[in-house]
Amino acid sequence: MNIAVIYNTKTGHTKLIAEAIAGVFGVEARNILDKPELNKIDLLFVGTGIYAGKVTPELTTYLDAINSTMVKKAILFTTSMSPKIQTALLRDFIARKGIEVLRDEFNCRGKFLFFNGKRPNEQDANNAKEFAKKYLTK
Repeated sequence: MNIAVIYNTKTGHTKLIAEAIAGVFGVEARNILDKPELNKIDLLFVGTGIYAGKVTPELTTYLDAINSTMVKKAILFTTSMSPKIQTALLRDFIARKGIEVLRDEFNCRGKFLFFNGKRPNEQDANNAKEFAKKYLTK
């Protein structure tokens, strides 16, 4: 199975989680600002920070160029100040590209101003690894 991990981040929080997930599969977590090429990906982990309830326009611009001939399935992971999962728009955006978006997703609290202290932290990274391990055998 060909697995890739991509992310977009403003603070570095999502990068930390992306690297934890990528490590499970022995792949490199790639920042979408580097415009990684996706080709024949069976499972794509897509990570983003949620800012004011939304994903960044850079992520949607990058994802606009992919389609179901490049990626079969996607899984979302986010970092956010809020515990509420706010990925419905991103999920729909990717699904309209013909890519199956799995219902399972990972959300990690992230520090913002004085909220959520030292997060994400090592435990959050370990939780992300455990989340990803479920897909080692699928």
